[in-house]
Amino acid sequence: SAKQVGHNDVREHVPPTNTATKTASALMVAASAKAGMKDIDRERINAILLRESGNSSFMERQRKMDENSNKRIVEMKQRLAEKDNNATNRNWRSDMERSDIDPQVEKYRAQRRPLSTCIVVDMDSFFISCHILNQPHLAHIPACVGGTSMISTSNYVARRYGVRAAMPGYLGSTLVKEISEGKESNTNCASKRRLLKKTP
Repeated sequence: SAKQVGHNDVREHVPPTNTATKTASALMVAASAKAGMKDIDRERINAILLRESGNSSFMERQRKMDENSNKRIVEMKQRLAEKDNNATNRNWRSDMERSDIDPQVEKYRAQRRPLSTCIVVDMDSFFISCHILNQPHLAHIPACVGGTSMISTSNYVARRYGVRAAMPGYLGSTLVKEISEGKESNTNCASKRRLLKKTP
């Protein structure tokens, strides 16, 4: 998880560690935290996703990218540790932050032109909600907007099985079927522009 770094944090010495990915589960964002996915069985979901797509060209490419990133992280930590060991000033990180980094941040802030305000609206749930308004029974079964190739969003019932946006539909169907032990199946709804524009 991300951690905000302050003046005190940068003094802390973290020894370099080998962060190389042991399994491809670290590449699986499909089971990452999202509304309605708090208590999902992440380990089981990741195991199913890896079994179904672990040997795909996408996953192989992601593994190589992950390995390269980890290698760079290890090298950077090693260089940092060497500088820590050789530095006569143990507070060199804090000094550098104040003398070099902070002025740069302020410089770029001053150059920023406030021409507009950007607003990011997360509308994932909007698309499936439109279908639920039109077909209320979809609120009580695993349902997604999309097809077997790609899911654009899922309802909260489907999310309990780890099904979410940007996941191939066939993986979503497999998750629901296996984790529910065949008691439920995933329903795919085709995206309908007219439905999204419709007002009550």
